[in-house]
Amino acid sequence: MRAFAFVSVMILASISFASGLAINDGTYSGQGFFTNSETGADENYSSTLTIENGAVSMSYVYASGFSYTLNYTIVDGVNGLFTVMYAGAPAGTGYCAERSCHMDMNYVDSEFGAVQISRTMSWNEENDISVIGHNMTMKKFFVEELERQD
Repeated sequence: MRAFAFVSVMILASISFASGLAINDGTYSGQGFFTNSETGADENYSSTLTIENGAVSMSYVYASGFSYTLNYTIVDGVNGLFTVMYAGAPAGTGYCAERSCHMDMNYVDSEFGAVQISRTMSWNEENDISVIGHNMTMKKFFVEELERQD
């Protein structure tokens, strides 16, 4: 359950910062669930995302009661391509095309250790966001639905 926090790293900032697409800075919230690919166990969670000038903060609250906040920054956004920085170091890359983005990250977290994830997201005309991804390190895949709050 705690390990899923890294599965749900959001790339929304990359949409407005890296590619100039329709999502702007703001706050998004919603629900998600992850599935352990080895055991089939599921867990629900709620999440809140805040984006401001390339800085991303994602807070999770799991059904188990565990909570976690992840912070990272999107940089070097050129022609839809971007770099993700975590704890001051490069942690991954991604790209955006039209109303979809994808990113891959490899980094070491002080609480969870090594993390390797892949994430794809898309959004509709109202900037509501659908996400699907896979945390290869922790063997979990996930789905999220987020709505713009402001």
